[in-house]
Amino acid sequence: MDQQVRNGRLNIITHVHTDASTAETSELNDRISRAIHRCAGVGSPITWSECFTPIDQLEQMVVDGRGDHGPVHMVLITDHMRRSSHRLPDRHLAAAARTRRLALGAELATRTRDIDGTYQRGPEILAFGGRHPVQGSHGPYYGLSQGIIDELFETCLDEEGRELCTRRARDLLARRGVVHALSHPLDGHALSLEGTLAIISEFPFIETLNGGYSARSARMLEAFVQLNNALLAGASLPAAQLSPTGHRIVRHICEHGRTIQPLSGSDAHSHDFDRVVTSMALPDGRRPEEMAPGELFDRMLALADSPRRHAGLVGPFGSEGRAATLRSLLSDVSSIIMRNARTNLRLCRNPWIWSNIAVATLFITHDELRQRRQLQRQRIRQLKQEFDPIRLLPLLQHRGSVARPARPDLPRRSAGQVQTIDTRAQNVRCASC
Repeated sequence: MDQQVRNGRLNIITHVHTDASTAETSELNDRISRAIHRCAGVGSPITWSECFTPIDQLEQMVVDGRGDHGPVHMVLITDHMRRSSHRLPDRHLAAAARTRRLALGAELATRTRDIDGTYQRGPEILAFGGRHPVQGSHGPYYGLSQGIIDELFETCLDEEGRELCTRRARDLLARRGVVHALSHPLDGHALSLEGTLAIISEFPFIETLNGGYSARSARMLEAFVQLNNALLAGASLPAAQLSPTGHRIVRHICEHGRTIQPLSGSDAHSHDFDRVVTSMALPDGRRPEEMAPGELFDRMLALADSPRRHAGLVGPFGSEGRAATLRSLLSDVSSIIMRNARTNLRLCRNPWIWSNIAVATLFITHDELRQRRQLQRQRIRQLKQEFDPIRLLPLLQHRGSVARPARPDLPRRSAGQVQTIDTRAQNVRCASC
């Protein structure tokens, strides 16, 4: 990572986990718990956790202003939360009250209504906080209040009552003035391609580069953001280059989409916390140490409040770091397994039991990584077939760059209304820009 790039900017870790991302919040918890019971017996005190990072470690990084790869000025904690586990730990509230550039957010598990009407496991939502500090048991801090978290899980569950509904949670966070983003939205869920791109186009911020997912996903997401924003700014696409799915996606962007700002997230659980950072140019005369999360959130909310304002294809935030590789993923998995072994060693010193647990855990995590890579390959293949943003970007025709044919078959609309796309026309574009 280029050290010079980070200097003179506000560098923020916008997605990182601590030991509050417990087994109860992990999707692998049930499988690994059953494996431990098979190896050590039902009722064994051995437990599993996907993260052991103490909040103090990340707090010290903020205080020191430095990570492994360069300056770090702000950290937004985003521990996993779901219906079964969504409390802010007291020690986290104390740390955030002590250190104002440490904000307490959350990564919220959600379910999304797909295009066929069924609910599927959807992308997770990163919820960061609002303009002003909230009150906690140790004093004011930046981030989510426990009250807003409780309101989410009381009022925004899906119709089956299983997890948060993606759109209901998004709407409540917007009403409460909480900055929010979609987390690695191409990966880690069960939505169809069309349902995925639809929900991405409706969020003000999405995570394009994530330290836990591949560069291929990052490239596709970055291209989709540019395509989405260009269409909302008045560009058009040749109708002949769009599949039926592509026409529906463009129609959804025109009717329901908004300008998207890309973010990047570390998603670190054990080490290498600043492998990915989001950076922002500092206001004139300001030093990074003087900036509070509320000022960052204020700027982000100003962008989100104007869903169709076109501020150029390049937003105010920069992404620096590297996407996941097989080597980095295996390093993460190995680190988590070793930490679990060290933590539980006093509970069981039988080497045979531990060898069996290690083998079972490696198998489960390897199987999870295999499924993740397989689903990712399928998703990328679908994108290339149905709506490849990388291929479509060079085909964009921006306003004023080409002569447009008359379209007498479409009624005239007043400014601000969304035009229904005529798939018979030579070009398709949004009418309200």
